[in-house]
Amino acid sequence: MRTVSFSDARVQKKLNDKFVCCYTNTKGDPSAGASFSHSPDDEPGPCGRGAGRQNVQVICITPEGEIFHVATGFLDPKALLEELEFACQVFDSMQQNPKNCKQIVADAHEKRLRQLGFKRNEIAAADNQMTDLLLSGCNPQDIGINMPKPQDFGMKLQGPGASFFQDVTRQRILKDNKFAMNNPLMHKKEFEKNPQSLVGHHKSFFGSNSAFNGVSEMMNSQMNVSRSTRRR
Repeated sequence: MRTVSFSDARVQKKLNDKFVCCYTNTKGDPSAGASFSHSPDDEPGPCGRGAGRQNVQVICITPEGEIFHVATGFLDPKALLEELEFACQVFDSMQQNPKNCKQIVADAHEKRLRQLGFKRNEIAAADNQMTDLLLSGCNPQDIGINMPKPQDFGMKLQGPGASFFQDVTRQRILKDNKFAMNNPLMHKKEFEKNPQSLVGHHKSFFGSNSAFNGVSEMMNSQMNVSRSTRRR
């Protein structure tokens, strides 16, 4: 995010014009994921939307510390701009009608989900074990791999279950918006007591190119030692 999305001139302008920015170091936080160390001059690797949702959380709050929008995991510049623009629209609506802010937040996120193609029953459904399992499964995007679309193989997409990994990203977007919809204006202190309610308990991680190369070399070395031992 730092070297790709937050370095984008359009994103910087939007943040400087409309937001007061801050960040929290999640090192040691039991709800946070993990990261490999990397070289300072390492090029950013490929990364899919929503990857590392426990490492990166864009949380939009009012000056009073109330959360009105969230977007978890990696967002490329285009996706981040879309999230920031939506947050600005919600905040402007709240400013125009301060007595109904909670309802405005809930309605805005429900309307957005419908515009994104989610069905009413999906939006109304309570989180269940299947959803949690889907979001906590082995998602290649957690290690920065962009999955091909079914269309790339000549397949016709048939509903949200046509591609497991596409559905993981889809469910991530649903969960983010439903969190704000179902917890309108939750205070940041309340969120900090249980951030897993948003990001879950699965431990995601980020790794850069040099980090993966180092891990690959280490694993290859261990495998070679093991083979050598067996031959003896």
